[in-house]
Amino acid sequence: MNDQQKIIFRNYNYIQVPQDSLEYAERLGGICGEAAIGALLGCNIKEVFLAWGIGENNFGGYTLQKEMRFILEKLGYSSQQRSVKDKKVLPDTDFAILRVSFGNPSQHWSKTATLSHYLALKRFQQGWYIYDNAIDLFDGKPINGLWIEKSEYPQWMEDQDMFITSYLEIKKKPETRIVRKEGGS
Repeated sequence: MNDQQKIIFRNYNYIQVPQDSLEYAERLGGICGEAAIGALLGCNIKEVFLAWGIGENNFGGYTLQKEMRFILEKLGYSSQQRSVKDKKVLPDTDFAILRVSFGNPSQHWSKTATLSHYLALKRFQQGWYIYDNAIDLFDGKPINGLWIEKSEYPQWMEDQDMFITSYLEIKKKPETRIVRKEGGS
């Protein structure tokens, strides 16, 4: 981060975050995907791992996009992968997981993949917010990630040489109802 400029975010502590994000990050490493899912759906990282069903001991320290989609499916959501035209502009959507990377958008794809990170984007009544579990300190105190107003986030992206590679647009799947015929066994 540029030492000459300090970015100050407002604390939106009334928006729920996964309360076990720090614990899992310290224990397992790269849980940004699980943290983004937890933040979007209002659940903890433990619940995301239970839905995924792989067991924490089998976690490799990263989550592939297809695994993210599998977890969302297990939790009752469908997702569609979308590309972005401008890698520096946050997409105009209400409920998504953004895949971002660091460096130069034209760098080799393998470098982009190894430097990838997941964020949550959600529209609340008061506006759009980005959840980032990599921001783990606020006012010098440990936190479980932070919801940041969408309008504030581009400055952080610029300062971190961050760009968007793609995103998963997420929708709640309709409830399935079982219809039984009367009189049958």
